[in-house]
Amino acid sequence: MHRGRLAAPIERIRFAGLTFAYATWLRPSTADGYVADQSGFHLVGWDHAANVIGHAQHVACTPGNVRFVYARRIVFARNRFLHLGGVGLDFDTGAQHDVVVGNRFEDISSAAIQVGGVDDVDHHPPHAADWTHDDRITDNLVLNVGREFIDAAGIYVGFATRTLVRHDDIDGVPWSGIALGWGWGLYDPHSLPGLPNATSGAWGTWLRPTTSRGNRVLQNRIRNFLMEVWDGGAVYTQGRPERDPRALHHRARRRSRAHPERRRATTSVSRLSRAPTRRHAEPRTHGWNPQRRSR
Repeated sequence: MHRGRLAAPIERIRFAGLTFAYATWLRPSTADGYVADQSGFHLVGWDHAANVIGHAQHVACTPGNVRFVYARRIVFARNRFLHLGGVGLDFDTGAQHDVVVGNRFEDISSAAIQVGGVDDVDHHPPHAADWTHDDRITDNLVLNVGREFIDAAGIYVGFATRTLVRHDDIDGVPWSGIALGWGWGLYDPHSLPGLPNATSGAWGTWLRPTTSRGNRVLQNRIRNFLMEVWDGGAVYTQGRPERDPRALHHRARRRSRAHPERRRATTSVSRLSRAPTRRHAEPRTHGWNPQRRSR
């Protein structure tokens, strides 16, 4: 893990043409096990109060085998992330202007890419340096992830601002292809609960909006999602993001259905943006042109 500090973030490092492979994550083998909450976040310890909403307020993230905290302008381009036991690449609290472009993620136990956390410091950051914003995840190939931890999405974005997820090709995920947000409305102003049996104010009283705003999901190809569990989709969002018209350019072409006898889900594609076509950085057999008809 590369850990910066609030007053001294890691800055301006480029990783290109490398392979990150054969690393593990052993916490599930301890007494904590792996008690999933959602999206790779899980419960640790024995002091969690019983609840009736199905989610705990305080959870731990599945760490990245390559992980950064307080990192700015870090670039990962044309790398391979293979056979990894946690999250492939993780940008936690304070990720700003980082770029993940043209990489291949395959055979990952949890999510391929994770940006932003779900703690108090993430949804209502006390300092500007805590804020996760203006990160780009584009032109990546994501294959067969969430292999052990089936609550994981292919790409997960927590509390973040102006994240761009575009032209990514995702194939083979147990839950959602791309997931954004956290909190089920309980961290939003007026605490509008989005869960059965949840009550306003259960997770505190918040007067300001969270940092979830201005995120865009554009022109991604997502196939074979909801392969193991349901209550998700090609793109899954929750919480109450501040409305930004640019974030509305994603539309699923076909609705996926998880059926107990038919796990293979249909394709979901967003095609409304007129951004120039860009191909995946892998060899041409792995590329996808979003202006061509999906097969």
